[in-house]
Amino acid sequence: MLIQFSFVGSKANLSLFVHTDTSSIIYILIYVDDIIIIGSNDVVVTDIIQRLHKEFVITDLGPLSFFLGIEAIRDAISLYLTQRRYIADLLKNPKWMVLSRVLFQCPPLWH
Repeated sequence: MLIQFSFVGSKANLSLFVHTDTSSIIYILIYVDDIIIIGSNDVVVTDIIQRLHKEFVITDLGPLSFFLGIEAIRDAISLYLTQRRYIADLLKNPKWMVLSRVLFQCPPLWH
């Protein structure tokens, strides 16, 4: 299906597909039943979503915020990926509380 839309599979990641043309670059990442679509041109991204919706039952969850333990934070020009929320959730687990209280002694700085 993605090949019909001129997407090419990534050699580095079998779940990643890329579409480039003179006005945009679009990435589609597929993991089981979750799909991330991101690109440089919102009109092209919307068109891809509509074309996929004609072929499959999909639900658009809006802007990316969290995926596979990675939080996505967007500002006007960038997209930042962090695992801050994932780590915070891990540390809330009582098994990790013992580890979070361990003090580490650092060796003195060498002069």
